[in-house]
Formats: sequence, structure tokens, C-alpha cells
Amino acid sequence: MGKTYLKIDENIYSTTFSRLWRGTSCSRINRDVRFAKEKHPYNTHVSAVITRSGTKKDQGLLYFHVSPDESFLAVGFYAMESDELRAFREAIVKRKDQFDAALKPLTALGFVFDRGNSLKRTPRGFEDITDPAIIDLLRLRHLTLSRRFSADRLEGTALLDDLTELAEAAQPFLNFGWRVIDPVRAARDETNR
Repeated sequence: MGKTYLKIDENIYSTTFSRLWRGTSCSRINRDVRFAKEKHPYNTHVSAVITRSGTKKDQGLLYFHVSPDESFLAVGFYAMESDELRAFREAIVKRKDQFDAALKPLTALGFVFDRGNSLKRTPRGFEDITDPAIIDLLRLRHLTLSRRFSADRLEGTALLDDLTELAEAAQPFLNFGWRVIDPVRAARDETNR
């Protein structure tokens, strides 16, 4: 196959995401079994990450996951550094209306925040916040939203249509997040020089 590119859609490619490299953005079929209790050698799912840079580690991503157990689409900011997460939380508090407006297209499509790894308490520095909706958002460790889909979406171009729709709906949320964390990353990089 050589160097192949997975071309999702011209709109996604040209407006948001520079490239989706086969070698850096798709999950591998072989599992790392060194520390796993179950030693079966192959993954039972297929997944891919689409980011601005084309690497898995960049923040602000689209993700799709297909497996026999569950299949879902996701978008957001996963495993941010502590300074990025703090800046994101501060932006949510200061610009709640803008944040809500950025989320509206995603929630209209049925995407919800992943609350599985939320904090039990409000993070330090935000104890004075009393709005329960803001407190719920501040307790999130990962600002990711997801929506499950059924196996029938894998037929034809339905999944591509869903990804295109997700990319368009996610643009305001991703832009909000990038405006928050990009200056934090730039300052951190400047300090580390």
C-alpha cells in the first residue's frame, strides 16, 4: 500500500485537519500484551484519531471507534496537561455563554460529555463557583463528547457522512479550546527553551 492517506472529506481536510496518516493516526492491530492479564495478541476494535497535526498526541481531536461491543464517535480534548486543563476550566467560568454556544451544535446531534472519569470534588481554585452546571463541567478530567452508533452506519458512506457532520458541528467547540490551550502551550514551550 505504501504511503496512503485516508481522505475523509474535502471539507474536513481543507478547513480543519491537515492530514490523517495511516501510520500515526490509526490504531494498530497488535495489542501490547506485556502487562495485560488477557494475552490475546490482537485488538478487537478499529479506531482512528483525526487532529490538526495528524498525530495522536495533538489536542482537539475527532475520534471514531468500531468494535463488536460498542462503536462511537467522539470529539474533544483528551488528557490535557494540568496547565491546559486549568486554563480551559478558567475559560469555561469566564466565558460560559461562548462555551455553551460552541457546544450547541454537538448537543443538537446527541453528543454528551463523557463523565466516566470525573472528579468527585470541585478542583482547587474553583470552590467559590455555585452554579451546578459549571461545577459539573469543572469536574471533568477530559473535555470529550461522544455518541454511540449502530453497526448499520458502517454500510455505504453513512459513517463518512457522520464524520463530516461531526467535524462541522465540532468546529466551534474545537476553536474555543484551541484559543484557550494554544497560548498555554506556547508559553510552556518558551519556558522550556
